Amino acid sequence: MWDHYYQKLKSFYVDQKVIGNLHYAVVETLADFTQDKQDAVTLYQEALAMSQPDEPRYMILISMSEALARLGRKEGAKVTALDGLRGASENEDYYYISEAERVLKELNE
Repeated sequence: MWDHYYQKLKSFYVDQKVIGNLHYAVVETLADFTQDKQDAVTLYQEALAMSQPDEPRYMILISMSEALARLGRKEGAKVTALDGLRGASENEDYYYISEAERVLKELNE
């Protein structure tokens, strides 16, 4: 069942991209559910490139840092998590502050 919904989301992503109506949140959501972590990182990068500076980019950064960590790219994961932590702190988003801190703690273990 999960695969069915993932394929629907991926089809929606492709359709929206083709017609030029793709929103960064669709790309981020697809990345969140992509099992191949390198593909997820690529999608997170696409979402970041599409997002505007006043949007909550820190959520993308923190998720991307987790994917980078799973790929063994610890230094990139740390830098990305710190950027995400900075954004979450500026927005006083305590949930994402704790998520970034958790990722950084795991990277330091």
